[in-house]
Amino acid sequence: MNNLRRVIRGLRPIYLEDLGLVTSLKMLVREMEQNDGNPLISFTTMGLERRFSPQVEMSLYRMVQESLNNIIHHAQALKAQVEVNFNDNALVIFIQDDGKGFDVSIQPSELAEKGHFGLLGLHERAQLIGADIKIDSFPEKGTSVFIKVAYEPDVLVGEI
Repeated sequence: MNNLRRVIRGLRPIYLEDLGLVTSLKMLVREMEQNDGNPLISFTTMGLERRFSPQVEMSLYRMVQESLNNIIHHAQALKAQVEVNFNDNALVIFIQDDGKGFDVSIQPSELAEKGHFGLLGLHERAQLIGADIKIDSFPEKGTSVFIKVAYEPDVLVGEI
């Protein structure tokens, strides 16, 4: 029953809309960290949280989720970290692990043919919401994922 509830929550995290991105990511990290054999995952946040449209928040949530899934299933990492930084003009999310790393010289256009569908999904989601994404990895030195998305313009009540 617990596994079924976890799968249902994973399909559409209903708390994302109500509690926001930061709280949802904290919950995701804690849930992933609790499984035996998974790396220790630290979570930090900086700056004053700002909300994005539901589509952007869902895409960012899924990008962090996919990055953590990659760490758990492929990196053989002992430790990982997720940092969420609300700076003056953009949200920057940094995900890093101390795992085995991999060759990142593959171009995004080649990801599908090489079977890297998770990495392809990260690039597609970033493109969909206008975010910048950079993946750095070196054999035996781990992987870092940087996601940066500019704040959406504030819309005033009654503005046309």
